[in-house]
Amino acid sequence: MLLPRAFLTPCVIIVSVLCIGVHTQTNTPMTTDSDDHMSMDHGMKMYFHTDSMVTILFYEWHVMTTGGWVGSCIVLALASVLYEGLKQFREWLAKKHMQRLSPKSNNSVGTSMTVAEITHIENQQSFTKSLIDPYHLMQTGLHFVQVTLSYALMLVVMTYSVWLFLSVVLGLTLGYYLFGWKRATTTDVNEHCH
Repeated sequence: MLLPRAFLTPCVIIVSVLCIGVHTQTNTPMTTDSDDHMSMDHGMKMYFHTDSMVTILFYEWHVMTTGGWVGSCIVLALASVLYEGLKQFREWLAKKHMQRLSPKSNNSVGTSMTVAEITHIENQQSFTKSLIDPYHLMQTGLHFVQVTLSYALMLVVMTYSVWLFLSVVLGLTLGYYLFGWKRATTTDVNEHCH
């Protein structure tokens, strides 16, 4: 089963942006003040702020200009929408996969199947065959992208920048609005950071 190009392209872009910016920094020694107490101020605020400069995820992604702020907020909102879309896409793929595995006599597969029924169908395949199943490999790859994106968004929120926080939350809300209306349940077992 091939992924649609419209879905794959944004995933490749997001993963590329996240992987390219990996940068190691040398540790700087902690400075001592006049009372010989260790200073723990590393410049990161642990409260919501509206500072005009912030570093997002990587040393190279340092935002200082209005254009940089607007662009960063748009990219983060789109990444948040993509995250919600990815969750819905994986759920849709799982339903299609269960329909393919279900007995021919049961055409009403979907939200009516219980976890026990799904587990029974999955256990009918051998363990080794399940590990190399193209569907399972694809879901594993999509899970990797989803977890990576989820934790990256969490780290962005942890910058405590009001504007970045709002971008992520509004993007997640828009993504849920666009993709979540098809969901059969409101609880998500694949949720990683919220």
